[in-house]
Amino acid sequence: MKNSQKDLLKSCATIGEDDGIDPRILQKRYKNSHNKCRKVHRKNQQLCSQVVQALNLAFADIDNDIIASLYAVRAVPMPNITRLLVTVTQRETTPVILIQKEIARYHNRFRYEIATTIHRKKVPHLAFVIE
Repeated sequence: MKNSQKDLLKSCATIGEDDGIDPRILQKRYKNSHNKCRKVHRKNQQLCSQVVQALNLAFADIDNDIIASLYAVRAVPMPNITRLLVTVTQRETTPVILIQKEIARYHNRFRYEIATTIHRKKVPHLAFVIE
């Protein structure tokens, strides 16, 4: 049953857009719209941490001084979980151009190491940022 304007005006001074709607429905709508922006999936976080661990092991396993000096700090979905943005720091000061060349050289090896660590049908693509 829809409330008429006269009934609504009896209970309040002005009519708002949420007047006449069940408060439980309003609360659900607010909760759903509020959480969509900040919703972080637990499985996505788990995959990102597994990728960071696998990359750190791969960096240590490769017999290259530049790659061995790298350390993966975090991985975040970019824009979704099929592509990850990996933030990498270096323990020694090496020019960024050399680091980028070495990362590009071993990129397929990194994906292979991730594929052996995680249990997914498809391995995410990697993009690297050097801090």
